[in-house]
Amino acid sequence: MHQFVLVLLVDFFLTSWGGVYASTPAGISPDNSKSRFTSVSASDSKINSCVQDRVTGLMWEVKTADGGLRDWNKRYTNFDNAAEEQFWTGSAWVNPTQAQVDSPSNSVGFKNSVNVQGLCGFHDWRLPTLEELQSILDTSRATKPSRTPTLTIDANWFPNTQVAAYWSASPGIDNPTSAWYVYFGKGGTFKTIRPYNYFVRLVRGSR
Repeated sequence: MHQFVLVLLVDFFLTSWGGVYASTPAGISPDNSKSRFTSVSASDSKINSCVQDRVTGLMWEVKTADGGLRDWNKRYTNFDNAAEEQFWTGSAWVNPTQAQVDSPSNSVGFKNSVNVQGLCGFHDWRLPTLEELQSILDTSRATKPSRTPTLTIDANWFPNTQVAAYWSASPGIDNPTSAWYVYFGKGGTFKTIRPYNYFVRLVRGSR
């Protein structure tokens, strides 16, 4: 019980900071020739919609700031299995319905919508594992010493990134109600319950 309350308090703090200290779109055009990343544009857009990591081979979704499907302000729950107890009713854990799993406000539903759209010409986007999401975390960008969370990702390549929590696909092994996330504000990985509304950045490529 004490651990559960502690998780609630930690997540309240992180979510609150994320809402206040959100990053703004970068105004610098990245140099493809000198970076580990390279930009990929959707066929119907001149704006870089995806980023390819030359080191890991993974391709990442770039968030938008247009109020559309991939807008950077949208948050999602993280239910991924209607056969497991992942939804909290307020008094008990129960299985989410398939409709809840496929909802546009849930990570799976969002992923499905992006795949229907065919972002950057691909239809195999997914939620990253914890290790994959950690691979784009850059803790060297954190201001030290500082009590104020700072963005820990290269905003030139990943504009419209929140200083906040981003869900991964990695479950809490000991409990189906939980999953891992990466906090892009000073860095760090944490585990919490799936009904929380956090941000999502999709990936595609080798697992």
